[in-house]
Amino acid sequence: MAVVERLKRRPEFLRVAGARRKWVASQRVRPISPATLATLTKWYGPDRAQKARYVESFELCEYGRQPDENEIRRLFPMLGK
Repeated sequence: MAVVERLKRRPEFLRVAGARRKWVASQRVRPISPATLATLTKWYGPDRAQKARYVESFELCEYGRQPDENEIRRLFPMLGK
């Protein structure tokens, strides 16, 4: 039996899952830092950067060679040209 079917038969599981989802969201969402906002503006433009609600920041290569802008665009095609 699929998980969805089991959840439909036990609505209390849906309530608990909904409460847990809200709790997790409240623990994980933080304001976007100025440094991250500056990077978003560089790659996506000011309009899209200001509309961002959720962002995950990471460092490509802390100790090794840093990729240049063309390499980053090749690795992340969603950034466009």
